[in-house]
Amino acid sequence: MTFARECLEELSDRGIDITKYKTTQNALDVGVLMQAMDYPEYNIYGVSYGTKLTLEMMRQEVPGVRSFILDGVAPPHVPTYNTLITPPASAILNTFAPCERDPVCSEAYPDITDLFDYIDGRNGRRSNASNKISTYLPLMVTQLEESDVTLASQMMSGQIPPVATPDSVVVQAQARGVGGNELAPFKASQPPQKSSICSSSMCRPRSSS
Repeated sequence: MTFARECLEELSDRGIDITKYKTTQNALDVGVLMQAMDYPEYNIYGVSYGTKLTLEMMRQEVPGVRSFILDGVAPPHVPTYNTLITPPASAILNTFAPCERDPVCSEAYPDITDLFDYIDGRNGRRSNASNKISTYLPLMVTQLEESDVTLASQMMSGQIPPVATPDSVVVQAQARGVGGNELAPFKASQPPQKSSICSSSMCRPRSSS
């Protein structure tokens, strides 16, 4: 959320009106772009956001389109992209609701939602829960069931999730297609190395999506 606010503030300071960047305008721009590229007729194939854009092109009756193909659909009336920054951890929190309603479970695991929210929110990691803390939750729950607090203690102390190493920052950037001079910011902002005492079974590397 902080990154998004800073980004919006930067665009505003540069005099950029972000209200002009929307699906309706994008749809109209497609027609203008095709004309500029001298395509009198063309086919539109929509995937992911492209399905939302394709539907808007239909609604705006953009000229020159010979056919529309929808691979799935993101309906125009659904604010899909307004919810993308919602913390994925909310789904995990919802899984605790049945436990809190069940007398036996709530007695065995009192205040489970508050406990998770506390662990998940340590060190400002709340918004990144899906790719940091949640990976370890099944093992943590299993350990706690056996009165083993090893993983929970490592989470509470900030030893888990492992901190990115200088080399991993650059490697992840390269995996996303960044190369050449574009790698400079990643090399300049490499985090300091930090040791982790967690065992290899708890620190399995996970592929980036």
